[in-house]
Amino acid sequence: MHFLYKRREFITLLGGAAVRDDAGAWSVEPVELHRVFPPAAATPKAAPQDAQADALVAELRAQLAEMWAQRDAWQRVAERLTLGAPKPSEPDAIAMPAPLPDAPSPSRWRRAWRWMRTTG
Repeated sequence: MHFLYKRREFITLLGGAAVRDDAGAWSVEPVELHRVFPPAAATPKAAPQDAQADALVAELRAQLAEMWAQRDAWQRVAERLTLGAPKPSEPDAIAMPAPLPDAPSPSRWRRAWRWMRTTG
């Protein structure tokens, strides 16, 4: 209801310049629309830049470029070290911990007792 009232008020503001087409949609000539509502600026005005903020951005970009250079240098060092390291000839040559000795399995009665205690 509120929308309908606003639409009628809008059409009244335009002085009947709004026309309804066959599909039921309203169309308004831009000239009539700008007679009631002032046109918006074609290009938004750029906000004035703060010199201190610009200096901070430039400093941060310089620091970022330096960090990238350091990262690339460390990456080259890591690649050099990994390429120069001897590779094991077999996959089993990697030191593996000794397997734990097999503990004797609990008796059937003990397993049943544990199961009954856990399941209630």
